[in-house]
Amino acid sequence: MFAFAHASMKASTFMSDYPDIVHISFFSDNLSAIQSIFTPSVHPAQLCSLLFRKHIISFLHSSPQTSVTVKWSPGHTDILGNEWADSLAKDATLLRSPIDLTFTLGARGHLSRGYIEDSL
Repeated sequence: MFAFAHASMKASTFMSDYPDIVHISFFSDNLSAIQSIFTPSVHPAQLCSLLFRKHIISFLHSSPQTSVTVKWSPGHTDILGNEWADSLAKDATLLRSPIDLTFTLGARGHLSRGYIEDSL
């Protein structure tokens, strides 16, 4: 899920520099992440889902022609670049997280009602 959040942020930044590009495609071999990325209910990776949606919605509002596709691709199955992407993902686990958030018990209710989405 972090990969989706990070990729959407990078894509959003890239698209702001290149307004002629009107379509973004995201590919993942994690079917569970794809299925839950748009789930509004509370789940362990909800912050990543909210960040992903924030960036995608911003991109979609930039022009009536914009579109986004999220697709599943089979992992480790002769797909050009897949091994390289897996290697980069493994390397990224060694990096310090740029997100350092602490939530209190009171924040849990706000998360479940979606209030945090407006503050992102």
